[in-house]
Amino acid sequence: MKQTARVGDVFTVPIDSTRLGIGQIVADWQGELYIVIFDAVYPAGSVDPQSAISERPLFAALSLDAKIHNGDWLMIGNVSSNLGSFAQPVFKVNHGGRIFLESRDRSIFRPASHAEAEVLRFRTVVAPVRLEKALKANFGQGDWSVRFDELRYEYPVVSSRLISRPVVANPDRECPSGVSFPQREGPVSACEFNRSTRTCKQAALEKSERPSAKSQNVPEKSE
Repeated sequence: MKQTARVGDVFTVPIDSTRLGIGQIVADWQGELYIVIFDAVYPAGSVDPQSAISERPLFAALSLDAKIHNGDWLMIGNVSSNLGSFAQPVFKVNHGGRIFLESRDRSIFRPASHAEAEVLRFRTVVAPVRLEKALKANFGQGDWSVRFDELRYEYPVVSSRLISRPVVANPDRECPSGVSFPQREGPVSACEFNRSTRTCKQAALEKSERPSAKSQNVPEKSE
């Protein structure tokens, strides 16, 4: 039976003939699913989907719905009360030869500092079978691959912190909207560039805070 993936869906992942793991669809961006696999094992049979609320995330990755659609991962229910508790990964993007920071849902897009670029990874969508193999290997079914380390939940936790704190502006910091931010003393809010609307909250703020041409006693220029 074909299954349709929805945010909040909890599903089982086969480990072997007698054991199951569980996972959850935490978010969806135009079919790009953010999937979490939990550090838990259940006997084959009935599994309570509410278990996802108390289990610890083990792996997390952007993936697709192939295993869900085909019924290889069996849907057991939908839980929404825990969705806000998951760390959302942040990635780096090479745009015009420069490195930018981009949130999972693409709502934040700003220049990345050198230190941030060292921490961040490029956005990657992995096949769901890799998540299944990683879970099986973690519980002794199959060999562990170094590629599985990239799936660990620690990356979303660490990378998400980069957009939950203020960012110190660099001289002539430029937003993708085309506005350059002059150096300021102290922290300022991160540039929040929306790629779909080509607008930036911080750019608008910076523009509104600039001294007017009238106050500087110089001719006003049109943009």
